[in-house]
Amino acid sequence: MANQLNHAIERPIAGQQPDGGWAPFWDWGFVDARAWETAKRDWRGGLTREALEALMAYGRVAAMA
Repeated sequence: MANQLNHAIERPIAGQQPDGGWAPFWDWGFVDARAWETAKRDWRGGLTREALEALMAYGRVAAMA
């Protein structure tokens, strides 16, 4: 079980972008490129927050004061 948990925690770490955030793994820019750029920025914020909260919960990053 612990090995599976470690593997699950490593996935978001591997998906971290060079700028420190996480990007959506999907793309619908082919439908409406301008709308997708706005949506992608919004999703990046939410995905980054969720990834950091999960990593903090499992002691993989320190909470900032």
